[in-house]
Amino acid sequence: MKRRGAVVVVLKALGVVVLLAMALIIAGRFLVQPWPERAPGVVLEPARPILREADVTPDNGYYYLRQIVQPSATSQWDKTCFSEFAACGWGKGTSTQLEAWVQSMEPAQELLRNAADCANGQVPTVDSFSVLVPYVSPFLTAARSACVMAEQAAARGDWSAAEDHYRVALRTADQISRGGTVLHVLVNLAIARVACDSLRRTALERTPPSDFFKHMDALLDELDRNLEPFAECIRYEYLCWRNSMPEFYRAPLEMFSLGDSEGKGGHAWIKIIKWPVLWLMGSTPARTLGHMAATCSQMILLADVDRFPRRSFATVVPGFERAGLLQTIGLFTDDGMGRILMTLLVPAMDNAMERYFGHRVALRGTRCVLAIRAYELKTGQVPDRLDDLVPGYLSVVPDDCFAPAASPFRFAKADGAWVVYSVGPDGVDNRAQYDWLSQKDRGAHGRECDVMFGVDEAARRCAEYDKEQAGLPAGLSCPARN
Repeated sequence: MKRRGAVVVVLKALGVVVLLAMALIIAGRFLVQPWPERAPGVVLEPARPILREADVTPDNGYYYLRQIVQPSATSQWDKTCFSEFAACGWGKGTSTQLEAWVQSMEPAQELLRNAADCANGQVPTVDSFSVLVPYVSPFLTAARSACVMAEQAAARGDWSAAEDHYRVALRTADQISRGGTVLHVLVNLAIARVACDSLRRTALERTPPSDFFKHMDALLDELDRNLEPFAECIRYEYLCWRNSMPEFYRAPLEMFSLGDSEGKGGHAWIKIIKWPVLWLMGSTPARTLGHMAATCSQMILLADVDRFPRRSFATVVPGFERAGLLQTIGLFTDDGMGRILMTLLVPAMDNAMERYFGHRVALRGTRCVLAIRAYELKTGQVPDRLDDLVPGYLSVVPDDCFAPAASPFRFAKADGAWVVYSVGPDGVDNRAQYDWLSQKDRGAHGRECDVMFGVDEAARRCAEYDKEQAGLPAGLSCPARN
């Protein structure tokens, strides 16, 4: 009788625990921000035809670009020398080490030239996370070498060769994001940042002919106008998740198993409880994918704009903040797996969106610098305002897409120095006090920075580098000290 009574007490206690847990789950779900509804009329399928890896032929630029990720195509010198090269402006031709590095990059340069000459530049659609993606380092290495060659060509007065090297770097960077996910876009932006910095440096330190300015302006304008919309990048990102969801839900079988591929060894019990745990979290492949489809439709709607939005993607995605015990319990029982995935994705998407519009600003700001320099070389003086560049040097002063409303780039000059700038991600004109392109300024002043392009930017980069380094290696020197 005592044993029977003890069993009854235990069962009652378990019943109370279960009822309490159910009450907490129900209460938590009522306090959780609901998943967004599918935005009506928003298409989740990419506009471009879905290109598969097997369909990539030599008429596609990606046919050559993907070969750059092979170790034999690019040098590994970027790990030890690029910070010094960046600080020194590269193409001074004084470093034997630099010359040897440029020559070692010839295999990658041939691939870049072949890719740039292809009319078709679509990247094959990512089918799953197991497919090779274009990591930034080898592409950035190849593009940097093209910029070094462009600066060296400019130094010896071969402006046709300089044009071609810049064309190769910028066109192949643009091709990497054609039909690709957000990762592809970030690779494009990193390469274009290097190429635009180098192009401005060449324009400011050399005396290019008028044709060089015209051709580079036309190229930058074309890249700006044909830039893959960020909303389209989200569609490819969703497509990647959609195709990978079954793989993702199978992954815990391997991730949680410490045995071999046959399933031998310990922790096999985790495989048994995995699906009940996911069920308690309200997560299944179909449900998670449905939530992601609805959320991505809202993100596409937010991203389908021609200027930087003031809203974060987090405003349309259910949060995962620990606001309280009940909210946390509710989050973990209302497709917790989907919420975790979106929480990982949203900050990256916000950062990519900011850099995407920063890239567009860099293209337009570089056009302004080239126009100012062309005006200066022809007239012997810097213009008083950007409107003076229209129509002889610019068809129109470019729009600052970081500004809340349509607004041209800002311009200021004093004591022989000048700067053309965008208001930056905060949308506020901070009078070009801090530079968004400077890691130091961004770290100290955040979004108060403006995006600055000026006659002294090369010297500012050198000064910033000198403060961070004890001294430059032998044979290298900053342009500011030449």
